[in-house]
Amino acid sequence: MGKGSREKLRKTQELAEHSAGMGVYAKKKRKKQTPTWVWTLIVILIITLLVAVVVLSVLSDGGYFLRWSTVARSDNYSINGTMLSYYFYGNYNNFLSIYGNYLQYTGLDTKKSLKVQESFEEGTTWYDYFMDMTLMQIEGMFVYCEEARARGIELGDEDYRLIDENIDALRTRAADEGYPVQTYAALLYGPGVRLKDIRRALEMSQLAAKCAEIIEQEISGGVTAENIDAYYEENKTRFWTADFLSYTFSATKASDDPEYDYDAEMAKADENADALLACTTEEAFKRYILLHEADSYFDTLYDMKAEEYSDELLPDEATLATRKAEVIDDAVEKALAGETVESQEGTDVFENILNSIEDELVGYLSGKLKNIEYNDYAYSDPAAEDASDEVKWVCDSARAAGDMTKITKSDDNGYSVTVYYMTSPMSRDEQLTRNVGHILFKHDTHEDAKTEAERVLDLYQSGEMTKEAFEELADEYNEDSSNFYTGVVRGQMVEEFNDWLFDESRVVGDVGIVETTYGYHIMYYDGEGGPAWYIDVKDAIAAERTESWVAEKQDQYGVTINRSAANKVKA
Repeated sequence: MGKGSREKLRKTQELAEHSAGMGVYAKKKRKKQTPTWVWTLIVILIITLLVAVVVLSVLSDGGYFLRWSTVARSDNYSINGTMLSYYFYGNYNNFLSIYGNYLQYTGLDTKKSLKVQESFEEGTTWYDYFMDMTLMQIEGMFVYCEEARARGIELGDEDYRLIDENIDALRTRAADEGYPVQTYAALLYGPGVRLKDIRRALEMSQLAAKCAEIIEQEISGGVTAENIDAYYEENKTRFWTADFLSYTFSATKASDDPEYDYDAEMAKADENADALLACTTEEAFKRYILLHEADSYFDTLYDMKAEEYSDELLPDEATLATRKAEVIDDAVEKALAGETVESQEGTDVFENILNSIEDELVGYLSGKLKNIEYNDYAYSDPAAEDASDEVKWVCDSARAAGDMTKITKSDDNGYSVTVYYMTSPMSRDEQLTRNVGHILFKHDTHEDAKTEAERVLDLYQSGEMTKEAFEELADEYNEDSSNFYTGVVRGQMVEEFNDWLFDESRVVGDVGIVETTYGYHIMYYDGEGGPAWYIDVKDAIAAERTESWVAEKQDQYGVTINRSAANKVKA
């Protein structure tokens, strides 16, 4: 190799070495490989972690952690999370059964978690509302269970029979719905709730109720007439109520009708209100309102029913106007008298339409009568700074039966004028209460509740027919918690129960069968009680004494609540 060639080779080598130092053409160093066993271990750890997460989620959803958490305790009793869930959903389901048709007005959405929905109590969720209610009940239940233990009160055969019936009813409903009973229990009362939780919860509730009845009788029995008179004098306005009729005429600002005249509608509202003010008797007041309501409702019903028929089968306008007035007058009189329309199906299309309208009209007007009657309006201080115009008028000490007035309101939505007719000014309620016994046969626990009620009534009527005999049958068959109700005021019970009890012809010892939404009741009339105000005052005193007694016993029996554990209940 010549000198030139060697020099060229040297420069080439130097360039290569320099390039290697810059990392351009340098051969990459081989990294040390991670052992296979390390990767295997990592995979195992990841899988284990995922399994643990799934298991924990399943356990949580299944109520495992609730079952092993103590949410409330006393000296000798405790409640775990699944029992709390049973009590919680018991209150929730009861709320839905009572207010289910009105949920849209409460803001409660059954499809959303209760924990994210604000209740009607500002600053609290629906979850807080039901949990606070449940925990308050549990505090009282612990007190009565502890007191029962201290007094030697125990559950008897009848108590266990009632508990078994509740469990059997749950099994039956589960089968009817096509679910295994444990699955159905969890659907109704929350994840993880089992029959043994429900049974234990029912046993505690039954024991507490048994003791509470004894305590309440002792406390109520200790309230004297002197106590009642003194308490009333100190708190008399708490027991004052008023009854009146009221009806509102209104005009709304917003309307899709281009010909709508807001000023004209306001004037019409005032005109109707003045006409109603001229009705100076209770009957005239009611009749005017029913005629007013019937006029427009008749037209709505007629248009709906008549559109099914050709014009040849319908009358001319003059005939329609004459018959409309007659039907309205008849419907108003029937509604005022509490009567119904007899069904009459003939061959004349027009008369059939009118008969159908009158039937619906009477029902509609009867409902309106109830809406305009405001009973037991509680007293508020008319001199209070925030007293409404209504309170100022209704609660005025100068008010007398037959007084009338109108109160107008105007806001961004429109205008309204309400006419009032005072039927009974502020005073204590002197109406005599009534006492009644009953034996309830629930619709959902009997294939034929009516037949069962008739059978038991026959048993009573074939025997001595005394109050004691009725009570013995009630102890055996009644599916309500109370055999007898004392101090019942008119309107306190559901309509059918109330109507039977306050029938003017009722005499002590009367029996009969009444159907309500709850089932069939064998009724027993036990006579009149004291004046309503007297019963109310006595109940108020007893309630205050009971509340003080429970508060004192809570400390004595060491009742404690773990709210953070309680809040683990899913809802």
